[in-house]
Amino acid sequence: MNFPNKIKINGRVRICLELVKKLRLEDKTLVDIGSSSGWLEKEIADKGLKRIVGVEPNDKALRFARKNVPSVEFRKGNALQIGLPNSFSDVAILFDVIEHVPKYSENKVFNEAGRILRKGGVLLLSTPYNHFLNNLLDPAWYFGHRHYSVRRITGLLE
Repeated sequence: MNFPNKIKINGRVRICLELVKKLRLEDKTLVDIGSSSGWLEKEIADKGLKRIVGVEPNDKALRFARKNVPSVEFRKGNALQIGLPNSFSDVAILFDVIEHVPKYSENKVFNEAGRILRKGGVLLLSTPYNHFLNNLLDPAWYFGHRHYSVRRITGLLE
């Protein structure tokens, strides 16, 4: 199964993509932690980045991304052990990742993302919002999928 020529991107994923595209990406290094199938890399591969690295723990998603976005480097790894050197990246992305890491390991994830960022680097983050209706409407929430408030994420980042 290959990506269609143009992927239809909606909702929060579209907002994440628009956020990335607003950055000055030319000659930058970007690391997508939890890159999944490489959907983001497919969308930004032609934006003038010096280097794009996708880090993904799932072997099936990694194979798919490598096959379908061959111009991008995809590595096996996870948010707790990214496997890249200190100060490697100008941009680090954690889109829909933090809610999947082991409970109480969020600080370690943020420290690891910060470790690979260069001074002045940018961390982009997306995660489900902790709100009564969001929780009720997300079936995964009942199985331990966490949602976060802005205050909680800000506290973790500080």
